[in-house]
Amino acid sequence: MKKIFLLLLIPFFTISQTEFTEVVETDSMKKSVLFSNGLTWITKTFKNANEVIQMKDAESGKIIAKGILNSAPTMMGVRGDGSCWVTITISCKDGKYKYEFTNVYFKYRAGGSYEYDGTPKGGEKKSFNRWREDVTIEIKSMITDLKKAMLKNDEF
Repeated sequence: MKKIFLLLLIPFFTISQTEFTEVVETDSMKKSVLFSNGLTWITKTFKNANEVIQMKDAESGKIIAKGILNSAPTMMGVRGDGSCWVTITISCKDGKYKYEFTNVYFKYRAGGSYEYDGTPKGGEKKSFNRWREDVTIEIKSMITDLKKAMLKNDEF
């Protein structure tokens, strides 16, 4: 009986992580071309690709980048002082690729952060929801640009 009671005291947590992900068919494009297009897109999208790219493996066709978005929460008309981070994974195979935008959060320079799937505190709810909307719009725009860039077939 004591064991059952102890189990009831353990809280259950569900952690949800919103992902923006899709597998995109590209007809007969080679993995090497898709991989190169993914690297080119990251280079053109972020100021310093060398700092953003965490992993690139041509053999497996996988690229992982951690970059900063433009979105920031505002409170009483003042933009939050910090950075909005996102992890982008592009996995390439012959004829298709998969993109994933995950781990989205805003980190204040002075400490503290917003997680995209987090719960805002009290008076921050409006600011938080507006920030989430801005982030969603920004990521969807990035996905549109990525899809266009991935279709380029500049193979000589």
